[in-house]
Order: sequence, then C-alpha cells, then structure tokens
Amino acid sequence: MDCDDKLNEMREGLLEFAESGPSRAKHGLITALFPFIYQAARRISTRAISRWLEETHQTKISPAGVSKSLREPERHWEGYWELIEPSARIFEAHNPAAMESFLFDRELFEKMAAENQNLEGDNQDDYWNAIEALQKEWFALDDKTLSNMWKYVPKVVHDDDNLKEKTP
Repeated sequence: MDCDDKLNEMREGLLEFAESGPSRAKHGLITALFPFIYQAARRISTRAISRWLEETHQTKISPAGVSKSLREPERHWEGYWELIEPSARIFEAHNPAAMESFLFDRELFEKMAAENQNLEGDNQDDYWNAIEALQKEWFALDDKTLSNMWKYVPKVVHDDDNLKEKTP
C-alpha cells in the first residue's frame, strides 16, 4: 500500500469512525487530513479523533494538536488547497466550466467527468488521476465542509479577471 492509498484510507476511515463512534505528527499530515478532521470534529471530540488515528493507523497526533489545528485553521485550509489545486487545474483544462464552478457543485463535476470519457493524448492519465484525486480528496467531504473551504481558496480562483472565460 503506497502513501496516497494509506492517506485515503485514513481520511475515509476517520469520517466513518466519526459517523459511528462517540459523539504527535508533522504539520503536513495534519494539513493533509485537516478537512476530514474538521468534518469529524463536528461529531466527535478531538480526543476521540486522536485516539482513532493512533489505534487504527498507528499515527500519533495529540488531542492538543488536533485542537490547535481547529483553532487556527487558515494555514491548514490553505495548505490543503495547495494539495488539491493541481488536480483541479488539470480537470479545468479539459472542461468548459471554471474551477470555482465545478469545485463547489458536485453534480456539475460528475456531469463533466462523465461527458469527457473519450479524452485522448498524452494527458489522459493525468486527467483520470485528477478526477480520482478530486473524488477522494475533495468530494468525499460534505457540502458544509466544502462551503467553509471557499473562503480559504486563494483570491486568484475568486477573481474573475484571472479565470478563463468559461460557462458551466
């Protein structure tokens, strides 16, 4: 199992645990998990999140570390955006809608992904990898979490002058 698979397993498992369970890591790991921590923390305690990560994935993030990330979310939202942005840009390059449209509209994203089944050329693998990454790392989150993310998406995505002329 590679690192990305392990990370995806942790993300998915944390949300499953948060749904079913009772209501020390590097900064990069907290950032990579942050939206999932944020979403789980609406249902379970930071202590339960910390315990679940350690028991299930042998990954130690203290309850204090989880709490601190939730009190100071800006750098983690922005850092997570930096992980998502390359996949979003690849998807955007092959579709008619601007990033700000499809990232916050699940139906539009799924429709565009389904319509673009016959992509050919050298970028085909990158495109399908981008779709998979967006499905696992972005659209696995609920709408409330995604809407909270909006204010942390860099200004360049919000600024109409910097967006391609596209229509959804």
